[in-house]
Amino acid sequence: MRHDFANALDPFPRWLPDMERSPPDRRAPCDVSQAAAAPDDRGEPSRPAVRPRQASGLSREPRFEPETIVAALNRAGVRYVVVGGLASGAHGVIRATRDLDLVPAPDAANLERLAEALTALAAGHPVQDRLTAENLAAPRSIKLQTAHGEVHVLNRMPGTPPFGELAEQALAVEIEAGVHAPVCSLAHLRTMKRASNRPRDRVDLSELDELHGPEPSEAD
Repeated sequence: MRHDFANALDPFPRWLPDMERSPPDRRAPCDVSQAAAAPDDRGEPSRPAVRPRQASGLSREPRFEPETIVAALNRAGVRYVVVGGLASGAHGVIRATRDLDLVPAPDAANLERLAEALTALAAGHPVQDRLTAENLAAPRSIKLQTAHGEVHVLNRMPGTPPFGELAEQALAVEIEAGVHAPVCSLAHLRTMKRASNRPRDRVDLSELDELHGPEPSEAD
């Protein structure tokens, strides 16, 4: 099922599902490999659910444009699932964010496509300079600054389900006309929030319960 996005308050880009037309509890799982290839805070979409921050005039940080990053990943055939703040917004929790958190498929060929796509967006490895499949394969969290905002790559991190599990239940979310992103399921979002257990994660879990009702195990 597609999720249309409405304009957020200017100057924010489109990342806002129309909750009235596509209620969260009716969202359908998607085939991530197909969604990711469609043509066009963990660790952090008509009402605003997520507001990507715009850099101030005094900041050197680029404006956060997640739709541009997602389109580039899709063109490159990268297999990934979005988690973190943007995933929270896709499930109805308003949270300002300025980075795109993602879990990539861990095979070498996919990581090589990811490295090439991010390099084309002017990203480099924070320590080794050049991005490669090898340094993206390390079991760690890597923050990468691109020309369109920060990308946070989570690879085999504690508390984060592996890509295969995330992909199996992921949702296809249309963030801009013709641009789709695979976003983690509500259940997986809750799992990661509980594992992180920061104050804001506990607040998010409470808001998710208000929006969607308690988790099945809690309701029984």
